[in-house]
Amino acid sequence: MDSCLFMVPERGHSLIDARKAAVVRTPEAVYPMTPPFDPETAPPEYPWDRTSCERNIVYEAVRKTLVLLELDKARIGTSSWNPLGELINPGDMVLIKPNLVCEGREGKPDQWEQIITSAAVTRAIVDYVLIALSGSGRVVIADSPQTDSDFELTVGRSGLRSMVDEIGARASLPIELLDLRKERWIVRDGVCTGSVSLPGDPLGEVLIDLGEKSHFNGSSGNAPFYGANYDSEETNRNHRNGHNVYEICGTALAADVIINIPKLKTHKKCGMTGCLKGMVGLTGNKNLLPHYRFGPPSKGGDQFPDDRRNGFLENMLVGEAKKLLVRGGKRTASLLGAMKPLGYKLFGSTRQVIRSGNWSGNDTIWRTVLDLAAVLHFCDSSGVMHPEPVRRFFNLVDGVVGGEGNGPLDAEPVQSRLLVAGASPLIVDAVSAAVAGINPSFLPIVKNGFSSNFPLFPCGPDELTVSYHSEETARHGLGEVTALLNLKPHFGWNKSQ
Repeated sequence: MDSCLFMVPERGHSLIDARKAAVVRTPEAVYPMTPPFDPETAPPEYPWDRTSCERNIVYEAVRKTLVLLELDKARIGTSSWNPLGELINPGDMVLIKPNLVCEGREGKPDQWEQIITSAAVTRAIVDYVLIALSGSGRVVIADSPQTDSDFELTVGRSGLRSMVDEIGARASLPIELLDLRKERWIVRDGVCTGSVSLPGDPLGEVLIDLGEKSHFNGSSGNAPFYGANYDSEETNRNHRNGHNVYEICGTALAADVIINIPKLKTHKKCGMTGCLKGMVGLTGNKNLLPHYRFGPPSKGGDQFPDDRRNGFLENMLVGEAKKLLVRGGKRTASLLGAMKPLGYKLFGSTRQVIRSGNWSGNDTIWRTVLDLAAVLHFCDSSGVMHPEPVRRFFNLVDGVVGGEGNGPLDAEPVQSRLLVAGASPLIVDAVSAAVAGINPSFLPIVKNGFSSNFPLFPCGPDELTVSYHSEETARHGLGEVTALLNLKPHFGWNKSQ
């Protein structure tokens, strides 16, 4: 009997080599349209007796990433192949985290394929999770989307709800689909006019203070932070005097394994969104997440790149308006919503003018994201940080349809037709950027990840190994990664390309 049957990953430690990444590009790949997205032809290890008459190249491509990573190598091609068995033990709680940020593109809500993770990609991973669990454990698919998004519309139009219901009925254990948010904003004319309470995470949330271990320790910026909503005072109360507090969803901290399935697209604040940035979707109160500092660099901020003449006036007027929104009601919101076009006329549209930290000089958001990565790697369910990882990770980037330009919510679709996979969020993000034609060294979220305060990196950028679908020989080192795309960046990042 194969000795690997007796090898199980210890808590926090995967048997998958985290220095490796796999890149699969299939020119004819398109998302299948019919839930539950069964494969057309069943591979030997396929756990069900149902296939589809619809072509499903995506399922084949996901499977190929696992083959390229040489998972459970000795049994590839047999009915007993269990690739995620090197990551998942029977009885584990597995959290699958797709990008469900919102139901559609900003301004063009009928476009969504470049905005959210495809349910077809998620489906293929679900099968291999169920094989690894072997009938014992818990599977949760969850995200904390943008606060004003419609979760049910998102999971309905993508087919995720139907897929979960169908595969959950086939499986010997249930599959849960959770919206982790505690509230949904009601937005009219671009202004929040109220909110609706939601059930939230059934396991609640945990407040975690990284203190001086935070990536904000030693930051040269000294201007106040802006978070996720109008109440910037709340953000700053939680990030001052040596305190750096985050609210993390209990389901994430209870998980033994997190499988991250982000969308490949450009991002106005980070340059690119992927595995690391996707961890924002496992937080509770997003207003505890610093997004940028007010003002230009000369004033200790990174809101915009220059001492623009009207920058002070813009912040003063907008700041007062946001204070009114915190104190006021629907009438105040309606009035300010009506005044928003005047603000764009005076100060320029966000699609034309760099503001809100939407540029390559944002020195804030990467610190927030790497702090979250540290918490999710090293913090246990009670909120205690450990020197060693306490859970295992796997990452699969959905780039079958990617997004470029004004991402993440107003990205133009790109038929990129690729997937990138691996155990390390940092390595997979670095390879994804390089493959997308974005220099990883220009992305603070990646560059600073390799010198993080926490051991997030399994190797240096010159030590990773990348296997390509169409090549027999693996590439060694980030500098050897072949660019397969040339994603157009957000205009605030043009100088970095």
